[in-house]
Amino acid sequence: MTLQWTFVAAFLYLEVFALILLMFPFIKPYMWQRFFHSGIVKSITAYAYIYFNVFLFVLVLLFLDSVREVSKYTDAKEELDIAIPNAEAILNMKLFRAQRNFYVAGFAFFLFIVLKRMCNLISKEATLIASNEASVKQAQGASDQAKRLMEEMDELQKELETKTKRSRSGSMADIVVAAVADSEVAKDLKTTRDDLA
Repeated sequence: MTLQWTFVAAFLYLEVFALILLMFPFIKPYMWQRFFHSGIVKSITAYAYIYFNVFLFVLVLLFLDSVREVSKYTDAKEELDIAIPNAEAILNMKLFRAQRNFYVAGFAFFLFIVLKRMCNLISKEATLIASNEASVKQAQGASDQAKRLMEEMDELQKELETKTKRSRSGSMADIVVAAVADSEVAKDLKTTRDDLA
């Protein structure tokens, strides 16, 4: 295997390892997002767009070269010269190498795109999980506040009813005191209702 195909095969194995690592269920998305936003990865990804496009171009170029090689040796099989000893074996060997390079380059190209997409999806999932947790906490806080205000409103309503009953059964002075207290309770009740609205 020549140097460029050794490099592409090593990159293919690295991609497979990275995809397997990304699929482990015990490594949570927020841990991956923390890794993706670390200083080392940020320094690498500063020019990631350039790296991605250049490497994608190289993979496409090698893939097209492998397609050309497969086509060349497939066509050469039809024009095989029987006079050369072991010509068919040599041609089959070259065709096998061309096909191997075709599959290695094709899978490396495919997994490169899949790996990029998977990293983006994991990062988005971590963001959505954090947003979801914040929304749940906010909704729980609003629910607790509403319950507290409803309890206060019930207590004020009971106080108002109690004072109204007392004022009906009491003397004129008690009625005046109850009316003043009722107006204060009514103000508190109105304030509480406004807070709820």
